Amino acid sequence: GGGSGSGVGSSASPLGADLGDLSGTVPSAAAASAATTEAPDKSAKKKTGWIFSAAYYQQYFDVDTDDVVRRIGNVMINPAGGSFAESLSSNPDLYGPFWICATLIFLDAMGGNYASYLSHAQSGVEAAEAWNFDVKKVSISVAMFYGYVTAVPVGIYFILRCFAAVNTSLVGLVCTYGYALSVYVPVSVLCIIPLEWLRWTVFLLGMAVSATFIFTNLQPVVGSSPKGSMFVTPFLGCVVGTHVLFGVLLKLFFFQSF
Repeated sequence: GGGSGSGVGSSASPLGADLGDLSGTVPSAAAASAATTEAPDKSAKKKTGWIFSAAYYQQYFDVDTDDVVRRIGNVMINPAGGSFAESLSSNPDLYGPFWICATLIFLDAMGGNYASYLSHAQSGVEAAEAWNFDVKKVSISVAMFYGYVTAVPVGIYFILRCFAAVNTSLVGLVCTYGYALSVYVPVSVLCIIPLEWLRWTVFLLGMAVSATFIFTNLQPVVGSSPKGSMFVTPFLGCVVGTHVLFGVLLKLFFFQSF
């Protein structure tokens, strides 16, 4: 009897230890499960919401200064790298494009008027006194910058989705185009100087850098189309040509000496 009791006790002891160990590992397993599911739930939650609510677009403004500076540097320093999608890290933003366009609206509307005044001042006192501030440049610059950064990516998105069988991100396209315009910030500052040869030089350089950035980052996306080069080559040509035309219009409307 005593032997059997001790046997039961000895056999119960390991079982109790096993249960204690098991109970000790259950919370850690639950914690590990929660840790592994937290990121997917967060990313899934990030994409949900009513598209017409402000909360839906809040996710696209969730960037810090380092992100914006790094993405602008990608445009300025390495426009031909085609690595902008990697710098986005699956987190395209609208914060950078919004403020880049706002900055350009101020620089081109105000700077363009000041450049016009300097050009008139060089022609003499009477020409300087006859100069008037062109208010229309403010409203036109708003329409040009925000309209271009919105309308062109939307057009590209629908063409790729409907005619080229390419699945791409609309926000990613808007982000790419918005940051591509960051080149025109220093260009607009330099164009205030009333030297026409300098204005054309910096604008041509800016157009070359910006168009190269657009081409190298859209080429992998457009190139994935099953339609092949018969679609890819002319489509990219139209995209780059439209971007260059936009740069020429900026120069002629805001910084032309006449």
